[in-house]
Amino acid sequence: MHLPDSFLVKGAEGGVAFEPGAYPSAQRGEAALVFEGRIDRLRADAPPLGGQSPSAVALLLLEAFLREGDVALARAEGDFIAVIARPCDVLAWKSFAASRQLFIAERQRAVSNRLLPLALAGASEPDPIYRDRFIVGTPSLLHALPETPLAGVRRVLPGHLVTLSPSGVAERQLVRRAWRYHHDRRQGIREAGLRVRELLVRGVEERLLQATPGDICCELSGGLDSSFIACLVGARASHVKAYMFARPDLPSFRASEGYARSVADRYGLDLAILTPSDLPVVDLKGEHVYSDEPSDFFWFGQMFGRAAAARLQPASTLFNGFGADQLFLRSPRVVPHLLRQGLLREGAAVLRDFARYAQRSEASLALQTALSMLPRSGYRKLVRPFAGRRLNPFYVGDVNPDWEVRSTVPWLRGGEMASAEGLERVESLRLAADARLIGDGIVCDDLAYLAASTAVYAPFMAPKQIREESPYCDLPLMDYVYGEISVHLVHDFRGRYKELLRVAQEGIVPEELRNRAHDTFVFDSFRSDFLKKNHAAFVDLMASSDALRDQGTAPWVDGPWVDRRGLAESFEQLTFGVQTSATRAVLTLLGYLVWWRDFQVAVKRSRGAADRDERPPGSARRASVT
Repeated sequence: MHLPDSFLVKGAEGGVAFEPGAYPSAQRGEAALVFEGRIDRLRADAPPLGGQSPSAVALLLLEAFLREGDVALARAEGDFIAVIARPCDVLAWKSFAASRQLFIAERQRAVSNRLLPLALAGASEPDPIYRDRFIVGTPSLLHALPETPLAGVRRVLPGHLVTLSPSGVAERQLVRRAWRYHHDRRQGIREAGLRVRELLVRGVEERLLQATPGDICCELSGGLDSSFIACLVGARASHVKAYMFARPDLPSFRASEGYARSVADRYGLDLAILTPSDLPVVDLKGEHVYSDEPSDFFWFGQMFGRAAAARLQPASTLFNGFGADQLFLRSPRVVPHLLRQGLLREGAAVLRDFARYAQRSEASLALQTALSMLPRSGYRKLVRPFAGRRLNPFYVGDVNPDWEVRSTVPWLRGGEMASAEGLERVESLRLAADARLIGDGIVCDDLAYLAASTAVYAPFMAPKQIREESPYCDLPLMDYVYGEISVHLVHDFRGRYKELLRVAQEGIVPEELRNRAHDTFVFDSFRSDFLKKNHAAFVDLMASSDALRDQGTAPWVDGPWVDRRGLAESFEQLTFGVQTSATRAVLTLLGYLVWWRDFQVAVKRSRGAADRDERPPGSARRASVT
């Protein structure tokens, strides 16, 4: 197991202990700063910082903070977290669109970019509230909600500044958005597409200016999203590598491979096609991987994250197409949303177009829309008599699929998330948290997508200092799509999906790819293979609490809140590809159990290293700010 590097800033007797590790840091007088991530510019109208060393960027940000105060942090653009230490306090900052996490242990007055140092400092007990919310798939858990896997440790929220001092903890939100759909039929799709292209070009160019000295590489699936980014990178950099995960036995993957090769040929990319035989064989019984938080896509990281990291040199830059779906993929969920905003004519028009596209009765979809506008608690009362039956006259899955997926889990017997009332309460909490960040004017089912890719891949990229870049997650691009584009340009069911993105790609992406009818990729077969090959390991994790205790972990599935027989049945259904709330929760539970086991191993090994007087993570350099 590779133990991660980290920084740790902690209140101490007579001052603050400042341990920046290997991260960029700077000091001016009595103030010191450390950051992780990418800072593009100090303010929107300032020149890009590309070409300057990370340490120089740290000093520029610290000097701006000393001149201007907190506003300097709010103005800085990029994907980063930062901590400023002064003799009297510690300030923790997270940029609004950051993909990285920053953790605070209030009782220990400690801040770190990793959970491990905080566990070693005494905050090592699991948080059952986080556990339960994670298992049922609570949206935005990694982004808008403060809970973390460890009790007594909270995350810094996006756009928030947290101050720790001897007198207590203070939190302020410095950056917020009030995104809201508007409707303007006069807005042309070509004009909007060109602006989308300009913003993506800027995002790619600024990342290339700060590219690390290793490889420049692109994930290339042959779909619309990743191909656009690969084309933009290939047009602006030389010796670019690319890779594609393929299934030559499936027609959809064979077609995508042809599209990926067309991109590679046009822009001179060194493309590697990785088939299932090229993926690592993962044995969960014998392998441990450090991660700060669990993920229901842990299997994806174990397979594809490992394979990608193995192909790249240390300190490489990896571009991906993650985040495009959230911006450009049309959704019927916009219909009830528009109606709530009073845009009745626009909502009715989208409903008619969707009925023709989905070949559904307009009356049926209108009923589903009306039901979707009820409070969820009221809707649950309506459908309760039809639970378990083949026919549900109050089905809303065509218009509001989230209500079908995020339902109660039969094998959960206790805890916050075992009841419909608990789910409703947490959903209301989550929606309020999202609204504090971005308002309530758009359809965004899970803000955690901004951090999801990093959470899945970081355990495998971080040991080699590989930086993952997602240009679709840039804040200026989100500001434009969510705040300035008319809703009909995105949520349009009259033509092809992602038409706005296709327009932005004109002249850049090969035409046969830009005009492809479908580019949906399903990795269910990979997941099924992973589950089958590690079946015995999962059974042990779920059923053998003694084995878990032997490793110093908490035997969660032995608790009274779980119906073990129901859990076992749902696990077997999952291995056969059945998709229900129960099987989805099994997958997240497995992700949690694997993470908790491995996290405890990391804590144990780190404590052993400390006992042998070896330097623990985060202490490569240490200074005191007094």
